[in-house]
Amino acid sequence: MIRRTFTYYCMLVWRYYLLQAPGILLDLILRCSCRHSVIRGFRVQDPTAETREHFQSVVRGAVQLIAECDAIRFHRLEREVRTITNAAWFGSSYGRALRGCYVDLRWCYHATDPDMTVKMFASFLIYEATRGHLMSHGTLLRDSNRERFSCVCRTQAQRFLNKLGMTNTPWDADQVFWPSRRARWESAVKNIRDAWVGDPVLEGKIWDDVKMRHRKKP
Repeated sequence: MIRRTFTYYCMLVWRYYLLQAPGILLDLILRCSCRHSVIRGFRVQDPTAETREHFQSVVRGAVQLIAECDAIRFHRLEREVRTITNAAWFGSSYGRALRGCYVDLRWCYHATDPDMTVKMFASFLIYEATRGHLMSHGTLLRDSNRERFSCVCRTQAQRFLNKLGMTNTPWDADQVFWPSRRARWESAVKNIRDAWVGDPVLEGKIWDDVKMRHRKKP
């Protein structure tokens, strides 16, 4: 474990508490105003009523999959994540202050294979839990180590999917590129805009169609 110094704690408070204060406040508001369920000890919440049932179903399947297939990574998930939120405006991210995992359910959508949706969501949970694991062991995300930090998290998600029998995954090095800071900001703005103008009723119907196809599978 890396020895933690005064500088480490100063950077921790500045980066993950002060700079992320708006996100922390938003999360607290969601906790007070949004209906939630508890799945295997994780608080699961979705601010959109039309997709809430589907989100909870995917989370339940993903958590169960990790617990059954990879005990070590599941224990890591239990240590580092307390809340799992469907957050279209955040994309995929990890909030250290409240140990929240935010995943955009649409990123995991698979039109013909609901099981793949669960597997992809599980890999996102692994990715974000690894971020928390690194922070817990004294490694903070900086501009100088951002790509290496992401590579460690990506490798854990990739190995988990490999363990499920997937030889080619979206986490493979040839499938991932590291965007510039400007591109990351543009992507964040696009996520917020899409979430603001999106039609939750239509999105709910799409997930209903996926559920019906899943029930018809032999």
